[in-house]
Parts: sequence; structure tokens; C-alpha cells
Amino acid sequence: MQRGNLVLHANAIAMPGNGAIICLGRSGAGKSTTAGALMQRGYEVLGDDVCAIDSGNNIRRGVPRLKLWDDTVRRLALDASGLERFAGAHDKWNVPLAGKVSGARRPAMFVLLDFGEGTTVETRTISGGEKFVALRNNVYRHELVAALDIEAYYLERLARIASSTPMYRIARPRSGFTIDQVVDTIIDLYEPVAMKTQEGAG
Repeated sequence: MQRGNLVLHANAIAMPGNGAIICLGRSGAGKSTTAGALMQRGYEVLGDDVCAIDSGNNIRRGVPRLKLWDDTVRRLALDASGLERFAGAHDKWNVPLAGKVSGARRPAMFVLLDFGEGTTVETRTISGGEKFVALRNNVYRHELVAALDIEAYYLERLARIASSTPMYRIARPRSGFTIDQVVDTIIDLYEPVAMKTQEGAG
């Protein structure tokens, strides 16, 4: 924050092209599980839990690890034999991330993860003021924004990124393990976004 970064409580995953998706959501919504599932499909996770976007709209790499629960490691069929427990937590694993992607990555799409009341994964577009509120609600450590007296700067950054970046809410059922459907949905939503990104770069 002191360096002028917009810092969100979110995960960032590199996607084809020079874009990345940013997964937002309250604790327990499945941000790290979604990142882990995308990693299993060959996508690179740029950061877990904290996502910093610099003044040039580039995503800064975070701590090179994922924090995953025991159940998630098992369900994603990750090999836990070489993993270490996360410090201070006996039920979370520290899963290392490999940095392979070169070049800067920009936010191309936001995904707001949530729980739904249905029995299937549901998707809808978030726009307008609702998008701005969703971003504001996922700012990392709100109290630091006030303490550093950068509230006006943050509001301007949030408004700018909200106006230029699509956002989708993906709600999964409260029971069952539907991560494959969530990831399939994210990839399908990203395809037209990637095309627009490439057209804009050209």
C-alpha cells in the first residue's frame, strides 16, 4: 500500500495472453481451492490470499505458496508427501508455487466466489455500483487504508478498475465438491475476455 499498490484480499491466476483472473470472496468461499484446481490444470497462480496491483495496472507476484486445507489437498489429488504444514495450523498445507510466466499480467476478469441456494453452479454478471462495492468489500486490511490516509486514492483506483474489468459472480452449492464445474465455468467465461484483450493489444 505504501508503494501505491491497490491491494485486494484475493487470488490471481495467469491466463492465456497477458491477462489474469482475480478471485474474490469472503473467507471460506473457495478462493484457494479454485486457485489450486486451476493450477492442477496447468495455469500459474501469481499469488494467494493477497493480490497487489501496481499503479501501472500490473499484478505483482505474491508469496510463492498456496494455503490449502487437508480436505482440499485430498480432493485435488495433490501429493502431500513432499509438503509442509503451514506454520501455526495443523490442518493446512503449504503448497509451493512455481514461477514460469514471464512478462507483466494485468487484471482481465474478476470472479466473485460465493455460495448459492441451488444444487448447481450458478453464474451472473456483476456490473455498475454492485461491482464497485464488491471490490471495495475485498480491499485487504481496510483499516490500513484509513491509517495511511489513502482513501481517496483507493476510491479512484477502484472506480477505474471497476469500469474497465468485467466481473462475474459464481455461486456453488453449499454441499458437495463442485470445483471442476467452477473451474470449467471460469475458463468458459474467460475465453471471450481473452479475445477482447488480444484485440485491444493488436
